[in-house]
Order: sequence, then structure tokens, then C-alpha cells
Amino acid sequence: MPLSSLHFLQYSLVNHFVVINLETTGLISRNSMPLAHITRIACLDVKSKEKFSTYVLPKQQLDANVERATDIVFDGTSLYVRGQRVAAIPIKEALDNFLEWLKKFRDVVLLAHNKRVFDFRVLCSAITSVTYRKYSEKLLPHLLTLLVS
Repeated sequence: MPLSSLHFLQYSLVNHFVVINLETTGLISRNSMPLAHITRIACLDVKSKEKFSTYVLPKQQLDANVERATDIVFDGTSLYVRGQRVAAIPIKEALDNFLEWLKKFRDVVLLAHNKRVFDFRVLCSAITSVTYRKYSEKLLPHLLTLLVS
């Protein structure tokens, strides 16, 4: 059996595929530091159709192009979507909620449109920035594996 078939078989045994989409304060380039900050985490478990969504208070202003593309505006204290103020929480609380939501699924694979060059880099950066000992030892090696694969 070719190696590519074995790779597919490995993932076909996974119970849950969770699609994740991050909205952020800007795009990232190869050498950009610090990375963009998360303004929204949205997920869908493909199997159960269960959703997770939370808005995040960023620690930096949004790029003007991002504001136009996403209709998300941060005035320094509150977050607005299409002109309406939304409940937004600090990144640590948002990550706590997201990681707790993920724990309910067994054998999860995270999927994202730009996983390697954007979503997972930003997510790893956010997780390490709030020093997640209880999650980072289990989650970060998997995200880092996906970044280099």
C-alpha cells in the first residue's frame, strides 16, 4: 500500500474534524513580529455541526484593510461588528473557553484554510503568550507538527 494511502487511512479514523477560522488585527509576513492578535475564534465540528464562537479584545489596533474586509472595528476598549458593539473577552479567557470546548471531542483534527501560514501560527503564538502549561504540552506539539507538515 503506498504511503499516501496510509496517511489518508490514519485521518479517516479520526472522530472529529473541526474547522477553525480566526479573525485578527492584521496579516502576517515572514518576518512580522509580533504576530497579529486574534479578534475572533470561530469553529465548527463537521460531524456534530456544533459551533464555537467568541470575540476577543485585541491588545493592538486593527489594520484599516482588516477593518474594511471584516467589518470588525476596535476603538481601544470595545469591539464592534457591522457597527454593533459585541461582547468581547480577553485572549486568556477566550483560549480557556476554546480549549475546553475542544476537549469534549475525541480524536480531533483541526482544519483551516490557511493553517500553516496563518491560523495555526497565530493560534500557537496566542497560546504561548498566555503561558498555557496545562494545554501547551498537549496541544502545541500537534499544532507545530501541522505547521511543518
